Amino acid sequence: MRPTSRPPEAEPRTCRELCAAELACSRLSLVPDGKWHTVFGTSALMSNCSFLLLRILNAVFMLSILYLSLATYIVDSRDKRNSMVARGNSCIGYWPITIGNWILCVNVVYMLTAAYTTFSAQGEQIPGKEAPLYTRIVMLLQSISLPGSFFGLALQWSLLRESPSGTGVQFLTHGGNFVLVLVDAIANRQPFYLLHGLYFVIFCVLYMLWTLLYHALGGVTCGGEGRIYRFLDWGKPELTAPVVVILMLAAVPILYCSCWCLFGMRRCRGGSSKSETQSTMPKGNLYGSVRI
Repeated sequence: MRPTSRPPEAEPRTCRELCAAELACSRLSLVPDGKWHTVFGTSALMSNCSFLLLRILNAVFMLSILYLSLATYIVDSRDKRNSMVARGNSCIGYWPITIGNWILCVNVVYMLTAAYTTFSAQGEQIPGKEAPLYTRIVMLLQSISLPGSFFGLALQWSLLRESPSGTGVQFLTHGGNFVLVLVDAIANRQPFYLLHGLYFVIFCVLYMLWTLLYHALGGVTCGGEGRIYRFLDWGKPELTAPVVVILMLAAVPILYCSCWCLFGMRRCRGGSSKSETQSTMPKGNLYGSVRI
């Protein structure tokens, strides 16, 4: 028997109750609360039509950023700083090794799936129909996309070395996609649970393991370096290991909690917005009584 949407839960009234509800094991579920048509098909900021248009445009812009990012890895042979380029080769085969491009791929899939989900949610609405599989995919990807974009932006302008792409494309790849994901997060009414941060942690752990495996297999960058990033030089584990521990135990959790607080603090305030959204949002939803 396939899982169905969970029934609405009692609405938390205080920040303590909210945190307790957010840390409940049931939050690990990717089955949305209440009426999924409302949660995924409407926005507290704009009309349904405008919200659908926003998501379609976000998907188009994200695909454009992906295209530009890929295009810049087909390096111009006039760049004489790289011996591989001088031989007429390109760097396109090295595109998948960076965390920024991993996050970009997640964002592209998220935006496309979110646009389709909103289109479906605004279409035929059958009372009592269970939430389809793609709503769970959207929830999973959003828990990685928003903090991941923030993570990539912070790393790019702090710890990461320059990539083969130009400055303008770097800004779009790391700054532009974060802006698109942030706008989408502010506009939508999708659940963003604290406990879903585990999915983001898993994503980061998988990337760290990937860099270790890539180094162990003798992988290099387009420039022939044996490390993808300066701070992830597994040839010097005594320097790299402490950085990885700090990132995983401090930076990643703090970053995800910051994203959650974007909505959680508004939820704690409650206020006059409650009566304006209560009629359209299920009580169990984190944003049910919040004007976003």
